[in-house]
Amino acid sequence: MDELTRFTIAADRMVAALNAGGATPETAAAFGDEVELLRYGWGQASDHVVEHLHGREALSKWLARSPATARFERRGDAIPLGDGSARQHYGLEMDGFRNGGRWRIRLDADGRVCWWEHRPGDLDPDIQTPEWRARVEHALDVDPTLRPIETDGDP
Repeated sequence: MDELTRFTIAADRMVAALNAGGATPETAAAFGDEVELLRYGWGQASDHVVEHLHGREALSKWLARSPATARFERRGDAIPLGDGSARQHYGLEMDGFRNGGRWRIRLDADGRVCWWEHRPGDLDPDIQTPEWRARVEHALDVDPTLRPIETDGDP
């Protein structure tokens, strides 16, 4: 199987896991046991890792934070970068909210994601209402182990 096909299949599995949410068969199919996630922030934090998770259990908890109405999609083909990773653009729609961004992923020998760099697109300042911020904070309060961490620079 060629590299483009491997990355495209992996990205499709990621989308299925994101849309299923939490510890699901889709999550196990998409992500290796020791998956590492680096989620970057929005706006001024777009060059900073704001959440760093390790392991499928931690990732499953993180995925479970997404509202059930959140729907992700793969946009375009994966783009192999020649260093064992690929870039994939994605879209997100949830209750009238739309955004997108890009992922960079590496795969294990089984074709599951073992490393994931998640860079969401900038948010429209109009959606960042006090109610929206309260929902985000509530999700973090439910599981304090998911509280964002601040680090500088690329990994």
